[in-house]
Amino acid sequence: MSSSRIARSALITLFVIALAGCKSSEPAADAAPPVDDLPAVDLPAPAPDSKGPVADRPPLTSYKVAAVQYGGEFSQVAGCANDLCALSSLIKDARKNGAELAVVPEYSVDQASSETAPAVGDSPATDARWAEGTIIKTFAKLAVEQKLTVAFNLITKDGGKLYNTNLAVGADGKVLARHFKFQLFGSEASQLTPGPSIEHAFFQTPAGKAGLLVCADVQCIIVAAITGKMVETQDCSTLAISLLKDYFSVAKKPDLILLSSVWTVGGATNPWGSLNVQSAVAKNGQAYVVAANTTGGQGKGGGIYKPDGSAIVQDASGKPMVLYAELPLKK
Repeated sequence: MSSSRIARSALITLFVIALAGCKSSEPAADAAPPVDDLPAVDLPAPAPDSKGPVADRPPLTSYKVAAVQYGGEFSQVAGCANDLCALSSLIKDARKNGAELAVVPEYSVDQASSETAPAVGDSPATDARWAEGTIIKTFAKLAVEQKLTVAFNLITKDGGKLYNTNLAVGADGKVLARHFKFQLFGSEASQLTPGPSIEHAFFQTPAGKAGLLVCADVQCIIVAAITGKMVETQDCSTLAISLLKDYFSVAKKPDLILLSSVWTVGGATNPWGSLNVQSAVAKNGQAYVVAANTTGGQGKGGGIYKPDGSAIVQDASGKPMVLYAELPLKK
């Protein structure tokens, strides 16, 4: 792992610990009105502006999703000097390329303090409870501005407790889903609270039901891939097993999993390497997986996978980028 990656990992650890203490002119009034003696005609609809959000979109024939791969390389994104700027720029690129949904990696924005967790249905883009410049306000306003859904990760506080949180905000600026990570990893376990349920982790998309998960949440699924069954191990808590069984129950099972992670264990050819993990989650969860992962460390990179585990697209180059896939509509 590079020195810059080590430094960023250290910052994440320190942050988690710190959180615990934590005009044009008008005509004259007497001017005669202009005379319009032209016949009325139906004008053609204006062509969509390829450089910005499409206000009036044609009917969808597929649902285009984007997985942002990023690990702190804001200096590689033109005009940016921080993570929020870089991620916002990548999300805008995703929208210009037709994406309706963009997923952002875990711990992809350095935080100075936790932010209040919104509830499903809240509108952080306009709600004064979230100040300008905060992570939640920034991404919520971006979702409205770009007319797409953004799923992103940060540390939030709810009821006096700190959670590793994924939020999905729709094009109307409202929170569609909220998920508290239930399988904590490393120093998280001593500072954060495991999410107690998955009741608010789902929302509907044109491609079917989407469900949020964060990094180590999927460890049970990987244990299942390796051992053939879900068992309690050092990699999978009793709580995680219970919640994942509920997550994949007939009543709740998602059609696509939106996975935010900082998964850097092993290499891409190792069963625990990031790309293999994502593939296993898709296959064992029998769902599409949109995996936004860090770009640093061993096993770096993410992709978008079919329910059979095959990759539609994936990348482990270590460069900040956006990966795309067209998913079939759910009929």
